[in-house]
Amino acid sequence: MNDLAFMIPIFAIVFTFGFAAFAVFVGAKTKQKRWEALASVQNRMLDKFGSAQEFTEFLKTPEGRSYMLVAADKSEGGQPDKIIGAVKWAAVLSMLGIGFLVLAASVDNGFVVPGVLTLSLGLGFLASSLISMRLARSWGMLKTSESDGSESIG
Repeated sequence: MNDLAFMIPIFAIVFTFGFAAFAVFVGAKTKQKRWEALASVQNRMLDKFGSAQEFTEFLKTPEGRSYMLVAADKSEGGQPDKIIGAVKWAAVLSMLGIGFLVLAASVDNGFVVPGVLTLSLGLGFLASSLISMRLARSWGMLKTSESDGSESIG
């Protein structure tokens, strides 16, 4: 029984880091596929034009400008997506930290240190996203809705 109790923290650590590595890998692959799809669409669009002059004329039209704005907006993500991502990380890490602290209270005190660390990371991400949102709002980086004057994230 003692050998099994020793293996639980090792399994938890390996699983946590393995899952984090898997998540980073999947995120990188998804981003790569998105870039490839965008490049493919843009290449096909450029093939439709016979010359650079035709493409320049297209970009001067309202449709051309809106196409380029949409392509630029989708390719980089922007400040609102980064803020939302930080809030997501804050929620996940805070819940993980709270889970560790609950385990420390009910099972063993060995979970106090990881609980405090992950809860601190989650609260740090939350503070970072709040500061980022406040700065982005003061710098005019967040879009405002014309209908009611309220701000939107996206």
